[in-house]
Amino acid sequence: MESVNKKSSVVILAGGKGTRLSEIIGNLPKPMTPILGVPVLEYLVSLSVRHGFPDIVILAHHNYQAITSYFGDGSKYGASINYSIESSPRGTAGALYDALPFLDTNFLVLYGDTYADVNLRNLWNYHLTHKSDATLFIHPNNHPHDSDLVLIDEFNNVTEISSYPHSPGKIYQNLVNAGMYVFKKSLIEKFGYQSGLHDIAKDFFKKVVSEEIVFKGYKSVEYIKDMGTPERLNKVELAVQNGIPTRLSDETKRACIFLDRDGTIIDEVGHLSSLDEVNLIPGSADAIKKINENGILSIVITNQPVIARGDLDFSELKKIHNFIETRLGYKGAYLDEIYICPHHPECGFPGERSEFKIACDCRKPGTRLLDEAIKKFNIERGASWMVGDSTSDILAGQAAGLRTILVSTGHAGQDFKYICKPEYIVASIREAVNWAIEGHKKMWKLLNNLIDLAVEGRVIMIGGLSRSGKSFAAQVLKEQLLEYGFRVHIISIDGWLKNSKERLEGEGVLNRYDLFSFSEFIMNIINSKSPIFIQIPFYDRRSKEILLSGYVTINPADKIIIEGVPAFHCEDLLRASSLNIYVESDEEIRNARIQSDYAHRGLQAAEIFKLIESRLLDEVPIILSGRNRANFVIGNE
Repeated sequence: MESVNKKSSVVILAGGKGTRLSEIIGNLPKPMTPILGVPVLEYLVSLSVRHGFPDIVILAHHNYQAITSYFGDGSKYGASINYSIESSPRGTAGALYDALPFLDTNFLVLYGDTYADVNLRNLWNYHLTHKSDATLFIHPNNHPHDSDLVLIDEFNNVTEISSYPHSPGKIYQNLVNAGMYVFKKSLIEKFGYQSGLHDIAKDFFKKVVSEEIVFKGYKSVEYIKDMGTPERLNKVELAVQNGIPTRLSDETKRACIFLDRDGTIIDEVGHLSSLDEVNLIPGSADAIKKINENGILSIVITNQPVIARGDLDFSELKKIHNFIETRLGYKGAYLDEIYICPHHPECGFPGERSEFKIACDCRKPGTRLLDEAIKKFNIERGASWMVGDSTSDILAGQAAGLRTILVSTGHAGQDFKYICKPEYIVASIREAVNWAIEGHKKMWKLLNNLIDLAVEGRVIMIGGLSRSGKSFAAQVLKEQLLEYGFRVHIISIDGWLKNSKERLEGEGVLNRYDLFSFSEFIMNIINSKSPIFIQIPFYDRRSKEILLSGYVTINPADKIIIEGVPAFHCEDLLRASSLNIYVESDEEIRNARIQSDYAHRGLQAAEIFKLIESRLLDEVPIILSGRNRANFVIGNE
């Protein structure tokens, strides 16, 4: 290496041969592997410059001329690049030791076979602020079982590094060494790697953990992935192409799907206190994996009164969460964070802990934990969701400014602690995530074509067969109208279903509703010249009861969205409506929703089949006959 006067604060390890990528890159060094036509090493150089670290040392070995001829002195990138060339392999720690004369008192270490979009300045400042000797960039990933796991304490001090391979049955928190560090120069000097092969992860860190030094873990959700195999290279290229690193960058607002734990991700057992009671709900791992793959954060917000009750201590609760993370990790999924509320205001339990027997604002439906996560992770409320199985989940999400989805697993909203109405109701976390990531956007696009007509009139009718997506369409249209500054009320005709004894199967779908009372109710609202203070009935599918919302004020200028199966068979309302939308769905998908809905209500397969057959006769032909009364027909999948 040529002598330099100015010490560098970034060193990039670029000596890899890239044997596993040889079919793609031939004899090129691994850091010259192209991602969308640009060498991954170039991305790292640009990243360093972007965050104020232009002085770089590249440590090279295999076919180093390919690197030096491409980057030169770095001036075309706004950098000052120097090179340390190994005559024989020294390993990552050995190569680092050889470059120490040219490195600053503290310096960043980047791996040349890793694509990263990380705020290096924040990592650097964290290291300096905590007066750390070594700082590791750590994060959860989708393959923790074959990664080097990092254990940290409550102050983010690294207490152990568990290298791969791990012992069978190992339970762990999904925190992985991502391959990016900040070191004090004196720490490397201390171990004296003057000769031989030495690896940072396998050799150096084992010594560092045993030393009485400040060794910190810097946890971040920013994108950093190695691309050392063809499969991983393809995944990184696809992620970059789809903008995933940008979505996870702390320079932009992030989207998040907040998740409840019990009854949403794992079975609801009531005050869970043992690993034996932990069972992932079918499809929950796949749903979380989908969140991860779309550059959206997955954060759990959970009330855990087991702490206040004395059923568990924090270390035991941590083991349960580690167990959940381990199970998810084996299925390629991870959680970005888990927030818990340990409080419970009610007293009188044997062994309870009085210090946690308080009324707090972090216990859902309180929003403190949501607000903390939103601030810490720079989350955009309007682009984020709360998914849960209880009324407290829904109220917390709504109070925090999130869209909410109630799942029919767990309590399925039947805890009856609060009266609330979620924006969306689905069968499970799988359907919730599909809707939040894909379905909502598709419906928004479909209805956005009609928004001008919706703005012009006051009453909008949405009809279609059962489980075709009418209520979802109504809610999305409401969200669009809210953006235009309107007050909007959704009124579902299901609130006027007759009681179960009166609505007999086989007598026709229209006979299951009190359409006269419904029309009268709506016409009174439409014809009123002054505000109306009123309760709106709604049908709770699980309890099969008609409930009343809290009182709402409906002003003469407010928009009214009417949705329901028989919408286009209410003659007075059709004449009053300015926009009529018929929602239809693929029949196979619609029937699957019906089966899932009835199954979650406790019906057996034979009963469900009988109901579907009955509806084919007394509902489908009648509702389809009203399809031609719609101004527009939209498809929902």
